[in-house]
Amino acid sequence: MNEVDVSHYFDFCATTPLCDVARDAMMPFLGQDFYNPNQKTFVGSLRVARKIEDAHQKILMKLCADENDHLIFTSGATESNNLVLRGLCEYYDTQSEKIHIVTTAVEHASLLNVALDCSRRGHEVTVLPVNRQGQLSAEDVLQAIKPHTKLVSIMSANNETGDLFDVISLAKAVKNKFPKLHFHSDMTQSCGKMTFDIKNSDIDSISFSAHKFYGPKGCGGLWLKKKSYYDIKPQILGGGQQNQWRGGTLSVAPIIGMAEALDFSLATYAQKQSEYRQWQHGIYEELSAHHDHLLLNTDFNSSMATVVNISVLGLKGEEILLALPEYALSTGSACQAHLSQPSHVLMGRGYTKEEASASLRLSWGHGTTPESIKNMLTQLSQVITQKRRQSLSYEMLTSLT
Repeated sequence: MNEVDVSHYFDFCATTPLCDVARDAMMPFLGQDFYNPNQKTFVGSLRVARKIEDAHQKILMKLCADENDHLIFTSGATESNNLVLRGLCEYYDTQSEKIHIVTTAVEHASLLNVALDCSRRGHEVTVLPVNRQGQLSAEDVLQAIKPHTKLVSIMSANNETGDLFDVISLAKAVKNKFPKLHFHSDMTQSCGKMTFDIKNSDIDSISFSAHKFYGPKGCGGLWLKKKSYYDIKPQILGGGQQNQWRGGTLSVAPIIGMAEALDFSLATYAQKQSEYRQWQHGIYEELSAHHDHLLLNTDFNSSMATVVNISVLGLKGEEILLALPEYALSTGSACQAHLSQPSHVLMGRGYTKEEASASLRLSWGHGTTPESIKNMLTQLSQVITQKRRQSLSYEMLTSLT
């Protein structure tokens, strides 16, 4: 990946550069091996179909799943989340039954907005609050479950703060008391970084996107445990591909690239995790050494090592970004960057509007260097100092302390 310059890029939670191994694996299927894998007699199509099956099995293996589990290739985690939530609700609609869904206030918009849509269709949705540290207990989840609850959906890693939920333990607690419930986890941020023993867990489904782990955009998946109890209605009808789960010709090259990228990302994170964790601590320590009134929004004891979220009180995160157009930083989810609203994740943790609006998210990965971090922090620190000198909000803040 030497040809990709990420020295000014600190938004790996939004997307990642395509790794060389994925690009190289994809190239034959963008050229001579352009064939449709659903054609069952032509030798070229059969060769492509075998490559798809190889990718299918490789992804299942890297996910620590059973080789007989379902893996539905989708356009990404947004589609996968839609398939689980809307698919489950629509199945019960055919049974003239309205269901109850339990999720959290800090989920990605691709899940929360689908849950909201389900509620508009007459289904009941409970959105659980989290504490100031972004956590909730198994007891919180269990108390929310009702007789008509059919789905619990809790993300594994938050896309804005990097904080982790112990979804393995949460799923176990839920299934111990309610074995027929479907437990889903949006693993978009953790997939490719962390490994979960989902084969032996009580999790029923996970969603993920390739572009979060150095794969191509527009490709992802939904893993479904084969032995789990679930009733999901397909959302995209067509020629019956993927065992009727999702119609449409498979996107061959991205699927091949995704499998290779997942392997690459897991190996890279395992090798660099200790260094990434040092950077995480170092970034906050460097900024707090030069600036007061900072809020650390990431729990270093329970988070991914590749992200830190900090509120620079007295300023709005957006005005800092506008002063640093040469750097890719963010205030939160890239999918909601067009909305000038405080982070729903931090608001869901009980932050004030001012605290949530002051947030900055810095994230890094393969290709990031200590030198690039040092240069970024120098520029960021200068902007914070300059903007605070002009900030009435910061002046009022300091006058109260």
